[in-house]
Amino acid sequence: MLGFESGDMLVSQEYGIDVHAVEGFSRDGVTKFHCSEANDTSSAVRNWNGAATISNGDFLIAIADDLVPEEGWDIQLDMFISKIESENFVLSFTDDRCNALKTRNNDTLLPRHPLIPRRTYEQLGYLFNPRFDSVGPDFDLLVLSLTKGWLVDAREIKLHHSIGPIINSHGEVVCGCSTNALSRKRTDAQSRMHKNSEAAWDHLKADWGFLHILLGKIACINRLSDFVYRAMNPQRNNSPIRIIVKAISLYNLNKFVNPRLWR
Repeated sequence: MLGFESGDMLVSQEYGIDVHAVEGFSRDGVTKFHCSEANDTSSAVRNWNGAATISNGDFLIAIADDLVPEEGWDIQLDMFISKIESENFVLSFTDDRCNALKTRNNDTLLPRHPLIPRRTYEQLGYLFNPRFDSVGPDFDLLVLSLTKGWLVDAREIKLHHSIGPIINSHGEVVCGCSTNALSRKRTDAQSRMHKNSEAAWDHLKADWGFLHILLGKIACINRLSDFVYRAMNPQRNNSPIRIIVKAISLYNLNKFVNPRLWR
């Protein structure tokens, strides 16, 4: 399923889609698409939600055009899902750039590109909360899935976040996110997306409040995220203060018995 913004001539030309079409199939009859109206705002969330409305599979994954899964990820994912007993869940993958993982250990529970089963999608009514244009919906989903006990740590599955070539001269998929030189210059589209961050945080504070926001932020801290996940009880709804207190106690205990965590 493909979701994209109306007026995106590059996507329309690549897939052989009429620029005035709202929904349908690509020229080759393989890719089903939904086209959203941007209305002068960034449209990443609307595109994902639009694509979700025309989907019919048992599981939905929000994936961007600059993500490349590792070879065999689908087999690994199938085995992973088969072990989940809950009817509702949110899978969080590793999707940060490789150089960030190596230099900053930036491996958190934030579900930037999550997988959810259709039952969960229908219960929520969306893939990402439509209150958000771009930034913020992954944090919203993180807090929601933590407090409902839905979060499943699937970080063993890696989606490479490309910032360089992803296919070599032999047509083989290669890692495109291992370069050490990151450009700080944002594209116009990225600038539009991130200028809405203040509004996104206003939504989060209005919807969740201080303790839930604190829980989400702790779950985004490397190492501490593991303790937050272990403190979550998947069998029932979780209060943020219970998870925070239990996570801190787990962290302190492990820090005491494991010298590797002293640094």
